[in-house]
Amino acid sequence: MANKPDLVIELKTHDEDHYAIDLSFEQAQSLARPVHLLTGEVLIAKHEFEEMPEPGIDPLNYWKALTKIIFSNEHLRQEFLQARNSAVTNNLPLRVRLSIRQGAVELHRFGWETILDPIGMQPLLTDENFLFSRYLGHVSGMEAMRPVRVHARRELRALIAIANPDVSAWPRSNLAPIDVATELTNAQASLAGVGTTVLPSP
Repeated sequence: MANKPDLVIELKTHDEDHYAIDLSFEQAQSLARPVHLLTGEVLIAKHEFEEMPEPGIDPLNYWKALTKIIFSNEHLRQEFLQARNSAVTNNLPLRVRLSIRQGAVELHRFGWETILDPIGMQPLLTDENFLFSRYLGHVSGMEAMRPVRVHARRELRALIAIANPDVSAWPRSNLAPIDVATELTNAQASLAGVGTTVLPSP
């Protein structure tokens, strides 16, 4: 039983030229099984990803192109908006999980966290009522049965990355600048005893 409305977008290989999208939705605190809204009828041509702009050269058009790939299908877009409206009606955030199947792992290289709201074309993941995560492909066989060893804290390492984007292109986002130095100090204090590497600013 989900404590928040839960929308799962699953990307998988359909054939050598296409990917397919499955979509399922589960209401919060519902005893019913998740509802399968789409089961592979939405196809994405693989060449659409090959024609994507370079994110480092043209980030805005990269975000728009990735958004168009996902939401160009009207049925999928309407199901997404209906799930979000259902969450808003119940005053709950919408959890969205992107699941990329093993046969389509190459799709992990795309910046799914940059997708835009298909209505307002504003960054979707800056909305506190939209909880996004992506899942790795399912692991099976002997790999799934391999024991997990808990490492001592001194053996752990952490990568610290602090996002402070230029939001001048998004005047309606109401995002304040991040105090990078303060956030870095807080992160390093929280990770005391753990080796850290700081990802430098571009």
